[in-house]
Amino acid sequence: MISEASGAKADEFFKHGDELPFGSHKLEVRATPGHTDGCVTFVLDDGKMAFTGDALLIRGCGRTDFQQGSPVTLYKSVHEQIFSLPDDCLIYPAHDYKGLTVSTVKEEKTLNPRLTKSEADFSDLMNNLGLPYPKQIDKALPLNLQCGFQDIDAGILPSAGNYRGLPVFLKRICHVDGSSGRQGQSESVDKCYIIK
Repeated sequence: MISEASGAKADEFFKHGDELPFGSHKLEVRATPGHTDGCVTFVLDDGKMAFTGDALLIRGCGRTDFQQGSPVTLYKSVHEQIFSLPDDCLIYPAHDYKGLTVSTVKEEKTLNPRLTKSEADFSDLMNNLGLPYPKQIDKALPLNLQCGFQDIDAGILPSAGNYRGLPVFLKRICHVDGSSGRQGQSESVDKCYIIK
């Protein structure tokens, strides 16, 4: 499941305004592009928590210099879709490089050194960060757009020990019921990918 705006392949898509139910709760999908076109923020139904992905980080934000990034779009997304939430709404970003796990809308509106700037100053800052090109982006980005899916010729599958790093979805040989169909065998598998 992924944002329709991402342009990626997936079994299911969601878009701005959709509600994703789970248990007795639901998440509201808010489109927050700017880091990528497909970035979204999920807001818990009571408005007390928001899961901001890479759009808004604690005292920062996602970079805007690749993958359809746009400083102007990110600035507007954060200010219109996240900073419009109640001040006490807890913010949970996708990751943090300093080990922080939670902030609030009020903290980020007042303390975020990037997003407290004007739109013009934010754009200038983001356009001149001078960040290095991500080392694995040329491998990761195509897989991100495929959601990790790769076509594999079942006749020439390497041994499981040859897979390192990213999960490889065995698209052509795994059935919906979770059983392996390689060369006519039907052995049960927990997942349709191998991680080593």
